[in-house]
Parts: sequence; C-alpha cells; structure tokens
Amino acid sequence: MSAQATTMPVIPKSGKKMKITGLTAVLMIGVALIIDLLVLFINLLHFIPVVGNFFASMFGYLIGLTAGMIFTFWFFLKGVKLMTPKRILSMGSGWLIAIIPVLNTLPGWTIAITATIASSRV
Repeated sequence: MSAQATTMPVIPKSGKKMKITGLTAVLMIGVALIIDLLVLFINLLHFIPVVGNFFASMFGYLIGLTAGMIFTFWFFLKGVKLMTPKRILSMGSGWLIAIIPVLNTLPGWTIAITATIASSRV
C-alpha cells in the first residue's frame, strides 16, 4: 500500500492553497456565535445587584480571554498569520470588545472571526 499525503484544497482559478476550508470557516464562526450568545446570557446577571455585577464581569472577562486564546491558536494551527494590519485590527477589536463589561454583549467575536477568515481567503 502506498501512503498518500494529504493536501490542502486548491482554489481552482488562482491555484493558491486555501488555509481555511469552508467547513473550518463554518465551525469557527459557529463557535464564535456560541461564545457571543453565552456572554450575552451571562450579562443578564448584571440585573442582580452587587453579586450579579461581579460574576457577570468576571465570567464575561474570562470567557472573552479564553475565546481569544482559542481562536488565536486555531488560526495558528491553520497557518493563518495574524500579524497583518487588517487581521490585527479585526482580532484586536474582538479582544477589546470581549474584555469590556457590558460592551461584550455585542457579537464581537463573531464579527472578528468572520473578518479574519474573509481576509485570509482573499
């Protein structure tokens, strides 16, 4: 038996190798959407005086920090360089929105991941 090497999908017209496939893009955006929805529900704890504010801020911050590390590592595994101006801006905005209490209710990760995937496929 001969061992076949796995190859990355190739874009038909340009001949470039795609780093993020369609399935991976859907999975990444889906995970970002789930994280944003989770933070949205956690922010409902702000309606509980004192204790709710503390827990909502703490858990929102921890989830945002963890999400940022997960997505950065995921892009690293896929070979996407995040040190380009567009990607620094999109991922940086995701990190910034995620660590600011109440502002993290916005779908920052979903927007940041979608923009990063779009810029990596151009």
